[in-house]
Amino acid sequence: MCYTDFGQTADSYIEKFCAAVRSKPKPLSQRLIVATSDRAQQLTVTGYGAEWMSSQQLISDVHSTSRRVRRRQRSPKQSRGRFLVHSLDKSAQQRLSQWRQGIR
Repeated sequence: MCYTDFGQTADSYIEKFCAAVRSKPKPLSQRLIVATSDRAQQLTVTGYGAEWMSSQQLISDVHSTSRRVRRRQRSPKQSRGRFLVHSLDKSAQQRLSQWRQGIR
């Protein structure tokens, strides 16, 4: 994310940045994507070899990525109590119980 200086427009920053990136050799895996809904800017950035996406698409991508990250961070099974034994499956709970009772 970039912020422009006072008196500098976002359009002029995007054009300068795209021109600077275009002049540097880049690895094949590197992509430059500009989020804009301005048709003139879309044509400008594609002229420099960059890609563009609409601001609505950017919002949608950010929300879906955020949801995906939250789902991955959740534990697969919520603990049913404050004790560790409650987070184990039934067979592991039975084995621990047998060990406590001295049964092998």
